[in-house]
Amino acid sequence: MSKHEIRRAVRYIGLNPTDDEMLELMLPADIDNDGYVGYREFERILMRAISRLEYEKDHIMKAFKMFDRNDDGTITAEELKAILVGARGGEEDVNIEEEVNELIREADVNKDGEISYEEFADMFCKM
Repeated sequence: MSKHEIRRAVRYIGLNPTDDEMLELMLPADIDNDGYVGYREFERILMRAISRLEYEKDHIMKAFKMFDRNDDGTITAEELKAILVGARGGEEDVNIEEEVNELIREADVNKDGEISYEEFADMFCKM
């Protein structure tokens, strides 16, 4: 399999690797450095890519749970405000409401006034 075929397979599982990330995935398997790997090597690459995806999902979920203080599966404006005020040492400035509203507007795709895990993950991945 070529590097391009492997890139397509890795994209299919949800990753969009850069050229450097593809090199990192391929390097251990492409022993003769010709840009091709056999089926067994492809399996190893795919397993490493899946592990990386699971690692990233785990980190996104942990970050989401930090914001979702009542553990109801959404981040409200109040929860977001509490995090921002806490990050500023408990000081609430006049711009905080505006910042919270802007963050909600940017992330709240379905316009329900809250940020779901899916919306958070989408926003997180765009950063």
